Amino acid sequence: MHLSFLRNLYKKYENKETLELPELPKIREFEDAESPIFTREFKNFVKNKDFEITTLSIGMKLELEAAQFYKDMAKEFEDEKLKEFFLYLSKWEEGHFEALRKQKSFFEDYYKSKYTFFRGF
Repeated sequence: MHLSFLRNLYKKYENKETLELPELPKIREFEDAESPIFTREFKNFVKNKDFEITTLSIGMKLELEAAQFYKDMAKEFEDEKLKEFFLYLSKWEEGHFEALRKQKSFFEDYYKSKYTFFRGF
């Protein structure tokens, strides 16, 4: 999705067409313990391995780095449309970060309850 979106924007920019940035897609919310990131098939494949928090932490770091990269790129250009474009991409990456953060929070709560010594007597 990202690649085709960016290619289309690049073609428009290259052809000196007006760049119109669509609204950012709404990030799916984590509901009813269904993961927007880990599919049922993937969960079944790995069974009860406690890997999710590590995976999500790495993803969060990458999303923040990407967001910062795009913010830095926005500072490099005088063209307001290019600045707007890079800030748009930064916001997009921040949305990914937020989705990962919510997922990580769910697993933190889950593991606290799963492995805690105190079970709420």
